[in-house]
Amino acid sequence: MRILLVDDHPHFRAAARELLEARGHAVAEGRNRSEALAAIDSFAPDAALVDVRLADDSGVAVTRALLDAMPRLAVVLMSADGASLPGGDPRDCGARGFVLKRWLGTTDLARLFRGD
Repeated sequence: MRILLVDDHPHFRAAARELLEARGHAVAEGRNRSEALAAIDSFAPDAALVDVRLADDSGVAVTRALLDAMPRLAVVLMSADGASLPGGDPRDCGARGFVLKRWLGTTDLARLFRGD
């Protein structure tokens, strides 16, 4: 699976990339909305993991922009803490789910990207 990782923290991106690549996924990274949208064209991801809180944007807004550009993209929101998820259901912005960053290593990503 080709996964786009959108997060503004370089240390987290490096750790998440290592984890995802160890699971056999190809990974592209973006720090913000413009980099994420550029990756849609150059990388053509199957799925995206998007941080809820970005330095200059909201992960919800980035999710909507990604889905406008690529409607079939499977997007999952992620956060360091569950309290930062705005609103209730991540599906309200088109995301298929939500994961805490600390659980990324033990989460069944295929199931989460399907929206099960």
